[in-house]
Amino acid sequence: MAIDTQYYSFQGIVTLGTAGSNALEEYEVGNCPALSVDLQVETIEHTESWSGQRMTDLRLIKAKKASIKMTLESLSLDNLALGLYGQTLTRAAGTVTAESLGTVVAGMVYPLANPVGVSSVVVKDGADATVPATKYELDATFGAVKVLDTTGTTMPWKVDYAYGSAKNVGMFLVNPPARRLRLRGVNTAKSNAPVLVELYKVQFDPIKNLALIQDDLGKLEFEGSVLADPTKATDPMLGMFGRVVMAG
Repeated sequence: MAIDTQYYSFQGIVTLGTAGSNALEEYEVGNCPALSVDLQVETIEHTESWSGQRMTDLRLIKAKKASIKMTLESLSLDNLALGLYGQTLTRAAGTVTAESLGTVVAGMVYPLANPVGVSSVVVKDGADATVPATKYELDATFGAVKVLDTTGTTMPWKVDYAYGSAKNVGMFLVNPPARRLRLRGVNTAKSNAPVLVELYKVQFDPIKNLALIQDDLGKLEFEGSVLADPTKATDPMLGMFGRVVMAG
């Protein structure tokens, strides 16, 4: 007897867009080594009371749920904003005059208000005298001044400098909108046959861990819920949560 095997092992490109939006654009999340959806139901079971056996005679579905887990390896600004409930902002290049470092102490490091691409640095003391460069170390990459010697200077120290353009993602600034997720995949167990998975409305939790120092490659671990999209209720081809599309 022949057995019809339909083995599968998916890989593919994951994209995210804004759920329910008329705009069709989506962005690619980068390498995604793990993506899974768990389906669950909450049920009520009824036990009859007439037979003397107390048998279950009804199982009623109370709720239908779907959850999602996703691992991303790309530290893009979009992925960070998604995981941090953040907002991406761009800071234009500019200059600063007389930014106060306060009363400085030798051996201490003083970060500047505008890090990244710091140049044209002039350090002055409280008497507007230029502080010799031998009395401090400049970290131009991250915008910080390490004080080496304060002898003969008046407090507070002040800094004139230029800084470059930069982008940053703040934490917990926004409640992220629900996302539309699509996997443009291939079934590697079936000669890379194409498969499309669509989830219409995904709400992610913030990432639980952002590893900052480690020996291995970093990963962004996402978990969340797949929500029903009522706009799909009248279409039997779609379903309200999502769909899997394969060639007929």
